[in-house]
Amino acid sequence: MKTSLTVMRRFALRQNLLSLRALPVFGVALFPSLMALAIRLFKEGGKHSRFEFYGEYLAPIFLYLVLPFFCMAAILPMMHALYDKGAMGYLVTRPTPRWKILLGLYQGALLAMIPALVLAVVVPLLLLAVGDTSGILGGDSASGAAWFWRGLGLFGVLFLGSAAYGAVCLFLGAWSKRAAIWATGLLIAWGATIGSVPGVLQPTSPHRYLFGLLREWCGIKEAWTGFFAPDLDPPGVVLSIVVLIFATALFLWAAWRASRSRDIL
Repeated sequence: MKTSLTVMRRFALRQNLLSLRALPVFGVALFPSLMALAIRLFKEGGKHSRFEFYGEYLAPIFLYLVLPFFCMAAILPMMHALYDKGAMGYLVTRPTPRWKILLGLYQGALLAMIPALVLAVVVPLLLLAVGDTSGILGGDSASGAAWFWRGLGLFGVLFLGSAAYGAVCLFLGAWSKRAAIWATGLLIAWGATIGSVPGVLQPTSPHRYLFGLLREWCGIKEAWTGFFAPDLDPPGVVLSIVVLIFATALFLWAAWRASRSRDIL
């Protein structure tokens, strides 16, 4: 039996997996693979191993740059199409609660992100790990188990990040016609920047807790980029997960509230 929740979930899945709208999502997700390919083809010598490059360089790149734009590409075009083409106006005039519409869209988009996240994590890992017997960048090569657990940890961090940032994008898409502008500023400024710089605002950013999980689940203590100061008091795993779940629920609730007040006719 089809329910409104099921219908919206399937719609979001089709939009992000089986249509041209999926291309930006997978394109953003695979961007780090180009870096891994360049290292595999052109880098010779150096003091770092491929394993260290994957963790200390690519993993932070995912959090700083890839994750925000990945979530925007999965959520905002879909929301923009529904509002601007009048489909949302039709939907809310049906005997369907608005929260079901939004929750179905969110669930479908999040499920559709999983294949892209798998590719995002696995492709650069394979490019760097296969044939890693001498540490082509220098250093010592890592075992297959070490590669597996680092990749699995990175996937877990990115999935929780997609859930939280996806909820932020859902809220912005329901709240504003200029959601892309707001999302770019909010996820980059409040997310990657404020969440990486020690200060009174740092604990409010999901990025701080994502990086806390990255430290614990992937064994990453610092980033090669050196753009941001380290966290002086990094959060633990339990606190990070609780905060990310709370942030996700908060922005889902905010999206529902915004949808009730926005003029869609």
